[in-house]
Amino acid sequence: MIRAAVTSLLMIGALAGCDENPAAAGGSGAAGTMPELPAILVTHDDPPIGSALNHRVVRASREVAVRLEPRWGDVQPRILTVAPENRDRLGAELRKALPTDWQIEPLDGVAPKGTRLYGFSSGGRFFAALLVEPEGAPVTPVVILRNRKLLDMTKG
Repeated sequence: MIRAAVTSLLMIGALAGCDENPAAAGGSGAAGTMPELPAILVTHDDPPIGSALNHRVVRASREVAVRLEPRWGDVQPRILTVAPENRDRLGAELRKALPTDWQIEPLDGVAPKGTRLYGFSSGGRFFAALLVEPEGAPVTPVVILRNRKLLDMTKG
C-alpha cells in the first residue's frame, strides 16, 4: 500500500516535469548510445493539458509502469506533448531515431485502452513512449518512460 502511494507521488512529480533532461545524446548506432527524442515532441515546464486529461495520463502511466516493472525494473516518466497532426508519425519518428544497438520491444497487451505504447531496449536499458489519446485537447500527451539502467547512463 505504501509503495503504491510513493509510486503515485513519484509519478505525479515526474509527470509535472521534475525530471532531468529527457533528451539523450546518441543516435550514431555505436555501442552505449541512447534513443533521441524526435523533434516533433515538445517539452513543457507545465504541460498544457486539463485536469481530466492529466488524470488519464497519470492513471495510464501508472498502469503501464506496473506492467513493465517485473521485466525492466522501475521506470521513470516524463510528460511531453505532440501536436495532433504529428501524433500518427510518432512511432515512425521514434524508430527513425533508434540507434542500431537498440531493438523494438513487443509490448502487446501492456497499454491500456485509449493509449499507444512504443518500446525499445538495448542491453537491459529500456525506453518507451506512451501516447495518450487527447479526446479533444489541443495537444496529445506523450509519456517517456525510462528504466534506471538507461537513466544512470544519462548522468555520466
